[in-house]
Amino acid sequence: MHFIWLLGNIKMKKNRYYHLSYCSVCTNRTSNLQNGIICNLTNKQADFTDICPNYILDTKKIEKVNSDISFKIENNLCNGSSNLNPNLEDGWKFYPLKQSSSSKYKSMKDTHGLKIGNNKLLTYILLGVSTFPFIWFIKAIINNEIEAKNFKEIAITFSILTVLPLLFGLKELFNKKIYFETSDKLMKLNEHIIAWNDILIVGYSQHLLNTGNSGTNLVLGTKSKGLIFTKIDNVNINRQEIADIIFLNQNNNA
Repeated sequence: MHFIWLLGNIKMKKNRYYHLSYCSVCTNRTSNLQNGIICNLTNKQADFTDICPNYILDTKKIEKVNSDISFKIENNLCNGSSNLNPNLEDGWKFYPLKQSSSSKYKSMKDTHGLKIGNNKLLTYILLGVSTFPFIWFIKAIINNEIEAKNFKEIAITFSILTVLPLLFGLKELFNKKIYFETSDKLMKLNEHIIAWNDILIVGYSQHLLNTGNSGTNLVLGTKSKGLIFTKIDNVNINRQEIADIIFLNQNNNA
């Protein structure tokens, strides 16, 4: 019974995120302390399935949202420092992303129902690095190449340098956690659930000293939540692919 309630609660939250992508910039919006943004025609939270028949874009509101997001990016990221996210230290910079002309995703249907886990590269490196000393140690034991008086010290060193990385690597290898997931209305990236229609700006932030993809944060400017930062180093999909998926759905859900 609890599991059914939990599934229903998750579905309600996802619907709420989708509704807010419209309601937060609709001329018919109002709000109260109990329910947040509601419709001033019904005095209730939205319950539409696709697009609300009473939705009217508030052009002044959307202009203000765009202006606020652009101002924060210009003044907090483009000058190489950030006060917007405590996880971003000084030296981070924003780079906008555009849709790729060579995207592997050709239609919205191709981008729905994706379930992508963690990046396994580090896992494979850990397994590879720990395999060689592991084989040497086992071979040395079999051939009696380790003196008894040194066995304890060698075993401890071996455990730290080999067994622990090996166990961690094996744990991550079989880790089934989903980091990026999509549906026809929204995406889930790490802890964030975001409706396609909610996204206005797509880019990434990266440390000025970095030349590769290390320490990359996807930056999304949204109608209902403002700027969203989320690390994508652990996701087995690159930033350009995420951007292509967003733009494809964004252009068809306006």
